[in-house]
Amino acid sequence: MARYGFHGDMPETKILVLYALCHVNTPVSMGHLAEIVMVDEGVDYFYYCQALSEMCDTAHVLTNEQDGQTHYSISPRGYEVSGLMENQLSASLKMAVRQAAQMFTNRVEQDSFINTEAFTRGGLPMVCCELTDGTDPILHIELMIAEQAQGATIAKNFRAKSEKIYNEVLKILLDDSL
Repeated sequence: MARYGFHGDMPETKILVLYALCHVNTPVSMGHLAEIVMVDEGVDYFYYCQALSEMCDTAHVLTNEQDGQTHYSISPRGYEVSGLMENQLSASLKMAVRQAAQMFTNRVEQDSFINTEAFTRGGLPMVCCELTDGTDPILHIELMIAEQAQGATIAKNFRAKSEKIYNEVLKILLDDSL
């Protein structure tokens, strides 16, 4: 991990968390926010947790529950403080945080185009994997599987490799040499 000039004290940790939340366009879990914030090896995880908790208490950071997990977003008050204090962070640290936030945002956007579901039909375990363009399905596959554990594996692999799977299926289906 690189060093970008982070000093590691609590006030700077709070500024860093607010700055990161300013550059994420969706509520984010504590773990994903940690990935963005901890781009500098000088960031202490326990300070990060404490800073996040304190800023929730002071309403600089808002929380909401999604799928049984707490997600965080910046409040208008947090935006104001971040705008006033971000000059306390080094330019290289701010750039690294923006890049990490952009990578996270891209991952979230890509993931929104992929749907997977394990279910049973007529007592038989099935898995459905779908790649969309945001509205319409591009690839829709339903498979009968031997057991639900296979469905979880297929869903995980489809999420990780959906673009490659799509390209390979298309390549096979368009192959005239058969």
